Amino acid sequence: MHILVLQESNWIERGPHQQHHLMERLRLKGHEVTVIDYDILWFKKDHRSLLKKAEYLTVAGKVKKQVKLRLVRPAILQLGFLCYLSIPFTHGHAILKEIKRAKPDIVISFGILNGYVGQLISNLFGIPFVCYLIDHLHALLPLKAAVPIAKCLEKRVIKNSEKVFVINKGLKEYAISMGAKDGDVVVIPGGVDHQKYVHASSKRNETRAKYGISEDSFVIFFMGWIYPFSGIKEVAATLLKWDGPHKFTMMVVGDGDALPDLQRLRHAKKMDNLLLLGKQPFDEMPRLLAAADICILPAYVDAPEMQNIVPIKLYEYLAAGKPVVSTRLPGIVKEFGYDNWVFYVSAPEEVIPRCASIIEKMDLKEEGENIVRASSKFDWKYVVECFEDELELLCRKTGLGKTN
Repeated sequence: MHILVLQESNWIERGPHQQHHLMERLRLKGHEVTVIDYDILWFKKDHRSLLKKAEYLTVAGKVKKQVKLRLVRPAILQLGFLCYLSIPFTHGHAILKEIKRAKPDIVISFGILNGYVGQLISNLFGIPFVCYLIDHLHALLPLKAAVPIAKCLEKRVIKNSEKVFVINKGLKEYAISMGAKDGDVVVIPGGVDHQKYVHASSKRNETRAKYGISEDSFVIFFMGWIYPFSGIKEVAATLLKWDGPHKFTMMVVGDGDALPDLQRLRHAKKMDNLLLLGKQPFDEMPRLLAAADICILPAYVDAPEMQNIVPIKLYEYLAAGKPVVSTRLPGIVKEFGYDNWVFYVSAPEEVIPRCASIIEKMDLKEEGENIVRASSKFDWKYVVECFEDELELLCRKTGLGKTN
């Protein structure tokens, strides 16, 4: 198959997300992949022109370094909200150009605006068009005044897609509420390179020594983009005041909007037990996770962005054999229930007391081995095979698929 991927985020600097994992592995299996992305980080660049010209790049994989993908970054107006208004025109031109050049067998959208335009163009050429939901996309839009319009466009993309792929059960319900037919929605969950995390467990003592973590300290671990609603600041503030049983070190891996606040807190309060590692290479995650005892997802329960998502990091936490403490987010509860080593709290401030309770009641080493065994079903090998089968079936129905 030749797959054309549409997304409205920076493919190179953000992630790896679900689309990176899937597309890079499909590329390894011999399928051609072209990505059209949008540089969501343009406003952070020091030197920029009003009109940024289109770029045509060959990029290495983020999770599979040996993979090479074609990346098209269409021109954009780099001026306030006009950047969004330029997307239908510049992305539409790029999509049309790529369809004529590469004649893709299928178009997969992870976006809204370029997804809407891509859907119209795909229909003109009789190319199967599907969308893949990993978030409530419209809720992530920085320009809040445009959210109602974005939701309307997202609804049209979902309703008119031949298939709607979703990353979890909660998003399946969301897709149906947005107009998709039940039979057209397919859950393709997040996955994990299971053996990488199993093998990395031997690095536990080495990693803890590197960061000066004492033997009697339990490590609470978070990785990912640190949004203001991620709840990490509240957990750190609770750690500062903690005088209960057990000694805790909090390890935070990632960049984000709330990282400067955490850095100021660590500096002002001399919190040596708050380790802020910043963004780390993806290949380092198994080794860093090996140092952890309990992993956390303390996002605000009322954050619209978090209502029906299951971040890939949860599967990675479990593959590393770590119990997870999460706020009671609807998507997490629907996906994992209450008997899968995910423990719930109502607010970020309750995370550390809950961790202390888990330590009292659970043999972390013994349960860790059970968690590793149970999480093997999330291996990327099985996830990618399922996704590939679905795509090839769609292509065969239209007579376009060229399977390997």
